[in-house]
Amino acid sequence: MVRPRARHRGFTMVELVMVLVVMGVLAAVALPRLTDRRALQERGFIDQVRSVLQHSRKIATVQRRDVCVLLTPAMVSAVYGAGAGCNAAAPLPTPGSTDPFTIAVPNGVVIGGVAQVRFTATGQPTPNIDHIVTVGGNTYRVSRETGIVY
Repeated sequence: MVRPRARHRGFTMVELVMVLVVMGVLAAVALPRLTDRRALQERGFIDQVRSVLQHSRKIATVQRRDVCVLLTPAMVSAVYGAGAGCNAAAPLPTPGSTDPFTIAVPNGVVIGGVAQVRFTATGQPTPNIDHIVTVGGNTYRVSRETGIVY
């Protein structure tokens, strides 16, 4: 007795090709977003700049001496104040280390606003104005009254 052939179910060639086309379109759209690290680097740098400003203010109040944060297109660094200026030869050490507290600006990230923020021994910025620091599209304000970064 001959059995009738069971009907095999599966994908047709057209369905397989359509799945491959959809996967190709998704890869072309999603892959560049996953590999672009500029946004991630910018966000990390924004947090680091805020930390440098806050740490410098705290060091100024604890050590009762002026501390400056120098902001250039290439780096952000914290140094001790000397007289009426900032002494780039006397860098503030990185917390938990003796290395200078400097952060390199990542490629593609633009820093703007003031060139330096100087904190007095009381933690207030000098001159007594609100200092504005911009990193990419984000803005930080250093309060002229308290020196708090927000």
